[in-house]
Amino acid sequence: DTAELPFLVTHSSGSTGKPKAVAFSQRTKLSRTFQSKRLFNVVPDDVILSPTPLHHSLGQRHLMLAFMTGATLVKAYPFNSDLWVKTVQKYQVTFAIPVATHLKILQSRILSDISILRSFRCLVTSSAPAEPEFKRSVLDKVSFEFWEIYGMTETACATAVRYQKGDSTEHLGQALSGTDLRISNTDMGEAGEIEIHSDCLCDQYWGEPERWRNAFTTDGYFRSGDLGRLDEHQNLIYLGRINESFESGGLMIFPAEIENVIFELSGIDDCVVFGLPDEIFGHLVSVAFVASDNLTKREIIEHARARLPKHMWPTRLFKEKEFPQLSSGKVDRRKLAFKFIF
Repeated sequence: DTAELPFLVTHSSGSTGKPKAVAFSQRTKLSRTFQSKRLFNVVPDDVILSPTPLHHSLGQRHLMLAFMTGATLVKAYPFNSDLWVKTVQKYQVTFAIPVATHLKILQSRILSDISILRSFRCLVTSSAPAEPEFKRSVLDKVSFEFWEIYGMTETACATAVRYQKGDSTEHLGQALSGTDLRISNTDMGEAGEIEIHSDCLCDQYWGEPERWRNAFTTDGYFRSGDLGRLDEHQNLIYLGRINESFESGGLMIFPAEIENVIFELSGIDDCVVFGLPDEIFGHLVSVAFVASDNLTKREIIEHARARLPKHMWPTRLFKEKEFPQLSSGKVDRRKLAFKFIF
């Protein structure tokens, strides 16, 4: 019976260690496309830039948006900063959804020459939260729509926020229409797993029915594997993947909170916080970073100690020339951490 066959199967990024074959019906894929079309007002005059591969859900979103709106799609894959900038300028790109890692790589060029983005009508960052300080810097310089979304291959956009100059850029917005989002087994303001009920949810894990069943709570919410909390306005504060958090001295460490502080430093291009096993503390707070030669480890430590509680102070720092990436453009955090753990 062909009605049981999926319209499309795509793989998740693999950031959890094992990519999942995520299956969609045609109805679900159309619902997701119309969600993005309505949210970002994509029209036939738009020129969409896509630096992500078509086996990734974001690359498919770009393609389907072009199909369903009549907009022009420009593929510039694989991503590199020179190609991205040249493509934007040559084709006068008006709309793009770069992953946060791509924005990190582009950050210094964009902030030193904001005219690179002058053709844009709408820019959306996704896949992982962009640094709050970078978002504030962009808002100070541009007049186009600047959005951030939270979601994953399985859920599409779960929250979205259009930032305005002067707004807080620490949160990822509220749940979208058709989506219900909650934090598991916690009171307001406390951290827990983000659980999602959505009318844009994918249809199954292809060939893994048990894994699909285990992805849900007993009342039908999808377990994201992400940690977060809700602020007093029901805005989502993202704290990282469950398998990225760790205990140090008996207290939980959420890497995103430390990373956001380190990203405030001028000269930091990228950083990843992880726990190094330790017999006394359980784990030591460790930081791998990419930065200019002018920035010292001592400056990073002093900056973190002035802004973070003592149990979150970094104790091990590793300077890298670049970070390994997954095909989706995300940093391969597992591969990076394993380099120092083993």
